[in-house]
Amino acid sequence: MLQFDYAKADEGVASTEGYGWLIGPYFAYRHPSQPLVFTGRLLYGRTENEIAPLGTYRDAFETDRWLAQLGATGRIEAGRWTVFPFLDVTHTRDDQKAYADSLGNRIPAQGFRLTNVELGSDFELQLAREDGRRVLTGGISGIWSATSGSGASVMREPAYEGGRIRVELGYGGWLRNGARFQFSAFGDGIGADGYTGYGLEGTYSLAF
Repeated sequence: MLQFDYAKADEGVASTEGYGWLIGPYFAYRHPSQPLVFTGRLLYGRTENEIAPLGTYRDAFETDRWLAQLGATGRIEAGRWTVFPFLDVTHTRDDQKAYADSLGNRIPAQGFRLTNVELGSDFELQLAREDGRRVLTGGISGIWSATSGSGASVMREPAYEGGRIRVELGYGGWLRNGARFQFSAFGDGIGADGYTGYGLEGTYSLAF
């Protein structure tokens, strides 16, 4: 697996921008006699970043990072309903290397760790007689997050640390030309103090 990403954050006059990559093996295993699927990955990568702490000069720094994930998903069918209970555990770490800024100050090395445990269930509800023609999808899960760090990264506790709830609802299916479509929306941070996440997603695919 190979992944590229880009991130940008603005806090008042200060801003940070960076590019990164992750690469490594992953697996997916289906139990031969039970409706269980196990997945996992172990990825290593680096980032190249620029920071403007005062909104004037810009400094560059690098980080090394790891991502480890293990998950298990089941399948329960009951009439038009299909339920997918799941458990997912993810651990990430990001270690910044020491560097000297434009003013000659030495910025020490620091690191950040994040562990997520998510337990919940997704579902599919068949809305048409033809299997998959029109499907209502959704899910709800409880997420527990824990963080730790060294250096300046321990000064700020992320708002998403602790427990919270995530919900999702979507609609999709197949069209007459054989194309598949899916629309979904999610809300994250229910029950968390000071953290809210939300998003919309739409996909359209046609095999040829």
